[in-house]
Amino acid sequence: MDVLVVGDGNCSFAAALAALLKAHRSEARLLATTFDSAAALASKYPEAQGFVQRAQAAGAAVLHDVDALRLHEREWARKDSVHAPRRRFQHVVFHHPHLGVEDFKQNMALLGHFLHSASQPGVLAPRGVVHVSLGGNQPADWRLLQQARRHGLTLLLETVR
Repeated sequence: MDVLVVGDGNCSFAAALAALLKAHRSEARLLATTFDSAAALASKYPEAQGFVQRAQAAGAAVLHDVDALRLHEREWARKDSVHAPRRRFQHVVFHHPHLGVEDFKQNMALLGHFLHSASQPGVLAPRGVVHVSLGGNQPADWRLLQQARRHGLTLLLETVR
């Protein structure tokens, strides 16, 4: 099973997931990505390098400078490569997508473009699952369900706290 994590800020989620997969002796292959370059990540999140090292030590691959809106254009989405020989991910995860501004139209567009890219055949495996974590009113405000349907995705589970 291949798992793609996009936009992982400081890579803390990737480090935790990689450790969990390793502890359970999972055969899953984790590819964690950040939007920022490695240098920008270190500047923005001083703790990130430690999380990246932990993720890698647990068997994850980590790539920087990955735009979640253009996943389908990446080399590993178009052909076999060392990062994802099967080219398709059973799980694509984006926790708390956000542009850093409180503009619901811009964030709604971010979500829509991500869903489009993640749902492409070179990215998402047949019967694959896209996981999106949003908070508060974001699912409704950003029209998550409508955008998912537009890209051929179906809601499997909604958790509200």
